[in-house]
Amino acid sequence: KLGKRLAVGEVLLYSDGETEPVAHVTCTYSIPPGAGQPIAN
Repeated sequence: KLGKRLAVGEVLLYSDGETEPVAHVTCTYSIPPGAGQPIAN
């Protein structure tokens, strides 16, 4: 999920032949102000 200032991600990792996930990962990243803007010289 990507917002104006925050990106959120989620991953479920499965092992071959298993029905339950072996790992669950969530992460967030705060997008710095001005990200994606050209840098003025």
